[in-house]
Amino acid sequence: MRIENYSTQRVLASYNAQVKKDKAIARNAEEQKDSIIISEEGQLIHKAVARMKELPDVRCDVVEKLKQSINAGKYVIDAKQIAGNIIDRKA
Repeated sequence: MRIENYSTQRVLASYNAQVKKDKAIARNAEEQKDSIIISEEGQLIHKAVARMKELPDVRCDVVEKLKQSINAGKYVIDAKQIAGNIIDRKA
């Protein structure tokens, strides 16, 4: 089999053209920066989440009142009310 010089040159020219395209694409990709635009609703959600993170996980005033009631013997548990609340939440 004999490879002609013309065929080889065509293959090399095609290959070099593709390499140049790939380099140009890579250069353009480096120059472009990603950006986003957040909707008003998204901004509101972000603010709400940030505000919630500022709030304490435990409401110390409520816990302290419950502790005082328990220690004083005034804290009464109504089993029927608890059961009713559990059933209402499942429904």
